[in-house]
Amino acid sequence: MSITALTGLFKGKTDIKKMSAAIDATATAMLAKNPATVVLTASDEADGTALINIRIADAAGTTIAQRAVVRFWVAAASFGAPNAGAGQTAFAVTGGTELDEETNLADYRILTAATGLAEVTLTGANATYHIMAECNGLAYTTSVTITGN
Repeated sequence: MSITALTGLFKGKTDIKKMSAAIDATATAMLAKNPATVVLTASDEADGTALINIRIADAAGTTIAQRAVVRFWVAAASFGAPNAGAGQTAFAVTGGTELDEETNLADYRILTAATGLAEVTLTGANATYHIMAECNGLAYTTSVTITGN
């Protein structure tokens, strides 16, 4: 049942608990059918950059063709706090949109393209970078070693 249909059921009624429970049940059912996950892949381009692919997928690993907001950050260790001092010098989003920057060169919110995909180019010193992404409260990680400097 859609949220619009639920709203119609409760039009003119003031039983907030019933309405809230019905909406929660619908949202839970919708998430169970389509739980979005993030698939992260990263590759060294051997020119001082790394290409990071962000893909929104369902539980079966199939790409979900819809826009999604993803938090993306770089850290000194897997699942670590954002760290702008790891050696990165530039950050660029393609195939998606940078919505905002929490920490320069370290912590961003990205909107994927309608395809469910986004790419990030990370430029930096020769080093290993730990990359994290979060969507729907779930965090994912990968790492990449940049070479070519």
